[in-house]
Amino acid sequence: MKRNYRIGEYYIPAIDRAVWVYLRDNYMNHDDFARDVMGMGPNTFSSKRRGLTQFSLGEATRLARVVGLSLDEAMGLCDAPDRPAA
Repeated sequence: MKRNYRIGEYYIPAIDRAVWVYLRDNYMNHDDFARDVMGMGPNTFSSKRRGLTQFSLGEATRLARVVGLSLDEAMGLCDAPDRPAA
């Protein structure tokens, strides 16, 4: 899938994919996820999701717990398990 937005040096594909699946499965949009689940503004979350800025340890832990990844998987330290695209 071709991306038409800029990604940064901190971009982790496992996070992007897991968030996309979570949004789809829970019928949420990006703004609601950022505000209600992550407790931050949509633009801030977008910058972090695209790797332009880093997640803090607390944010990374919360995100990993919500989307069902281990912290190692969320930070790209090991491969995330394949999840069906259903």
